[in-house]
Amino acid sequence: MKTSTLVRNGVSTELVELISRLVDLIPWPARRSAMGDVTLSLLDGKKRVAEDVFCWGRSAVQVGIKEFQTGISCMNDISKRRKPKTEEKNPELLAEIFTIMEPHSETESRLRTTLLYTNMTAKAVYNALLEKG
Repeated sequence: MKTSTLVRNGVSTELVELISRLVDLIPWPARRSAMGDVTLSLLDGKKRVAEDVFCWGRSAVQVGIKEFQTGISCMNDISKRRKPKTEEKNPELLAEIFTIMEPHSETESRLRTTLLYTNMTAKAVYNALLEKG
């Protein structure tokens, strides 16, 4: 832990614990700006020291510093981070897989269900898709 910045600015361990607890109480969009404010005020804007002392992510602290300096809050569009499903990227793929697997599927007579089972592996289905073109 970088104690030289803390000692130079007169920040005690009790103050670090208090600030950490208080910042944790702030809801997220404003918390990042508060993290930036604390980093600028007590740690001379050093993101790595904030990471070591408060266990905050450096990238969040960097964005928080910019938010605090400009007064503009950055909005995260988390819905854009989702990786699309394979069926969404290739809608015809699911139909092709069913076409390949249907002749090999069967129901178990001792079970009273209409579910189909198959002994094909994913590699066999993949190879059949490659052969199909």
